[in-house]
Parts: sequence; structure tokens; C-alpha cells
Amino acid sequence: MGDNRYISVILNSMVEVPSNIAILYIMNIPRCGRVKSCVGGLIISSIFCGSIWFIPDKHTLAVTGLACAGKLFICAAFATIYVHAGELYPTPVRNLGLGVISVANRLGGVMAPLIVNLNNIYHNAHFVVFGVVGCLAGVLCLLLPETLGRPLPESPEEIYQSSKEVKIVSLELEKSDKRPLLLSDMLDEGADVDT
Repeated sequence: MGDNRYISVILNSMVEVPSNIAILYIMNIPRCGRVKSCVGGLIISSIFCGSIWFIPDKHTLAVTGLACAGKLFICAAFATIYVHAGELYPTPVRNLGLGVISVANRLGGVMAPLIVNLNNIYHNAHFVVFGVVGCLAGVLCLLLPETLGRPLPESPEEIYQSSKEVKIVSLELEKSDKRPLLLSDMLDEGADVDT
């Protein structure tokens, strides 16, 4: 099964069906939402892909199984990302934003075959790259706001107003007696400069 490319492609394709059906339900559960669904899919997929590196070449069935499990969760994250991205952008630029995301997606698709060639250098190294990049993307998705149950933004000003409520503490390079700089403070400073 693991040596037959055709069966592997069929299995990888079949995994997408339950993944997309399940994520339609999961990302609409208030406890999960868009962000947790996306982060969960990316991190779990990274764990499956990264663990393939430790499996010897002769266990092709285990490699195929872990690759299919990774594909299951990355498909769920992919479906969530498109829904979430559409809810993040305001109406006037929503099409443009989704177009930029689609272009970035295609660039990743162009680079994927090049990354797979890392297998020629070291055993299953390409799975480690997929795992590390997926894990990094999952951590970065934690910075995005939850959009489940919220009205879609109609203008950039609405996004600006809602971002004032976000309390992200920035890292300070020096010790000082001042209070930590908040994201809302930086946005207020930017508004003063523009006016």
C-alpha cells in the first residue's frame, strides 16, 4: 500500500471528504470557533507529519497512515482558513484580501514539490519541514481574532475600532517603571499622527 503511488494518492484524496464534512460542523461550535479549529488542525497535522521523520523506511504502511492523518487535519485547517479570512476583511476589500490569500496559497503549492526533493538529501526531511511550517502557522493563527457569531466588518474603520479592544502586551527591550505598551496605545498614536 505504501509503495503503490496510486493507492497513496487515492487515500490522500479520500481523506479530504470526511475532513471537510467534519470541519463544517466543528468550526461552528461556539466552544471551538474559527481560531481554535484552525490552530488545532495545523498543530495536530504538524505532529503527524513531524513524527514521520522517526519512522524507518521499511515501515511504509506507518508512513502512509501518518501522512493520511496529517492530510486529514491540514484539510480541516485549510477549509477553516478560507472561511475565517473572508470574515476578517471588511466588505470593500474582501475580494482583494481573499485573492491575495489565494495567490499565497498557490505559491506554497509551487514550492511543495521542491520541498519534497529534500527526501533525496535526508530520509523524510520534507515531512519535518511541513511539520515545522504548520506548527509555526498554528501559533501565528492564535494572534487572529475570533469571528464566529460576530457581524462582518463593513469598513476599515470598524476593524480599527474593534482592534482597540485587543489587549496585547508588547515585549520591552529595557526595564522601565512605565506600564507595558498596549496595541491600543500604538493604534492611538498612529491616529494622532494622521490627524
